[in-house]
Amino acid sequence: MMKLADKISHWEEAKIISAYQGQAILEYEKRIGHPKFFLSVILLSVFSISVGVIALISANWPNIPRLVKLSADILILLGLAGGIIRAKNGHHRSLTEGLLGAYSLMIMGSIGLISQVYQLQGDIYNAISLWGLLSFALVLMSRQICFGFFWAILSLSSWFYALENHAEWFRDFIDFWSQNYALGGWLLLLILLWGTAQQTKKIHEPFAQALKACAYVYFAFVLIDCDFGWFFNTSTSHVSGLTYWLGGAALVVLIGFYVWNKKHHTDALMTQFLLTLWGYGAIMEAFSFWGPSRELVGCLLTLIIIGQGIYYCFRRQLFRPANILIMLMALRIFIAFLQVFGNLINTGLGLIGVGLLFLLLGYIAKKFMFYNCPRGEHE
Repeated sequence: MMKLADKISHWEEAKIISAYQGQAILEYEKRIGHPKFFLSVILLSVFSISVGVIALISANWPNIPRLVKLSADILILLGLAGGIIRAKNGHHRSLTEGLLGAYSLMIMGSIGLISQVYQLQGDIYNAISLWGLLSFALVLMSRQICFGFFWAILSLSSWFYALENHAEWFRDFIDFWSQNYALGGWLLLLILLWGTAQQTKKIHEPFAQALKACAYVYFAFVLIDCDFGWFFNTSTSHVSGLTYWLGGAALVVLIGFYVWNKKHHTDALMTQFLLTLWGYGAIMEAFSFWGPSRELVGCLLTLIIIGQGIYYCFRRQLFRPANILIMLMALRIFIAFLQVFGNLINTGLGLIGVGLLFLLLGYIAKKFMFYNCPRGEHE
């Protein structure tokens, strides 16, 4: 990775910034230092102290009275809350993030403590669901994407399981989509998640980015499921008149969502992914693929999705994510040849072809980077 001074020098040569702006950037970076290192130290110390305290308490847990346990828990929560307010007012960003993380862990610990003291029974997803509700305010106070990302993954997943196990109307809703248009349920969830992220972007940028990252993770699971055939093999969906109606409605919603993103100049990458996934679902519902042909169709879906991501990254000069996606594409092609070709001769020829294809992809990527980044940046 190039040093900041070298990058600024290249930017000045490419007339992206002036010499005065470059000097101002260097002086600013020297003043603020490296807050990520300090934040890592804070988080590591919080984790170490928390584990140490837990170990000490666990050694004498049966002998501690109930009132003492609950009182100590409340005092710790109040102390952390006061520390968060003090750190936030003092503009100590790294300390604030560390205390927010500690407070979030204490909320989960408090739920477990109350459950243990009063002998309450329940599943883990119920505890995580409650934690998600109680810690939502902390997510809005945080300026780190990772905090909101883990909150979204844990909370949304636990709320889904809680509703599925305790709400009959939600089970009926899931059964309806599973029996008529299984892919439509996932498309609906991802549209809602992505749309919420777009709407909250102006209100709270880190939380919006966290929701987008969560949407990408859920989409990756659906893509893997569809690629390797588990989704359509285990799904109870069947083609009927209602399936076509639901599929058509999903296409209209996706096109409308894509147009809305373009009109408001927002990120439409997820919508492109979902349109591709819809097309794949339509093909799988209309035709029957078995054996190698089924594996090749699934592989083609993944390659198209990854190709869209690579093109998006190159257009925005996000070369590091593009390199990761290129490696994933290479890995998927390699897996495809292992799936399809059975004997050694075909496998050997296939792998040679894959190697040549990788060289071609690398050459194209290098040329694209050469013509689309400032002089020296691609070296």
